[in-house]
Amino acid sequence: MGSFGGTSPRSTRSAKSRTSAAFAACQIAAAGDLLLTLPRSYALRMAALLPVAVQPLPLRLKPFPLLAYWHESRETDRAHQWVRERVASLVRGTAGVAV
Repeated sequence: MGSFGGTSPRSTRSAKSRTSAAFAACQIAAAGDLLLTLPRSYALRMAALLPVAVQPLPLRLKPFPLLAYWHESRETDRAHQWVRERVASLVRGTAGVAV
């Protein structure tokens, strides 16, 4: 899933490639002279695997919500609750956000 080329109507950036897979995006960026924005923790892991440089953004971004969805039939499922609690704990610990 992706689209190539075009310019975003809200900026002057030109999108060369789009993908929903972060690792694929890292491989594309590593293969050329493209810029990719990622969470710092993931970018550092990718820098250990691929020939890329990790740099801070030259601007401050607004916080954004991180949401999770599941089917209502899993709301009271104990195993599902356990997984959701673990994921929320990990996100809080690595991203520094309220979940």
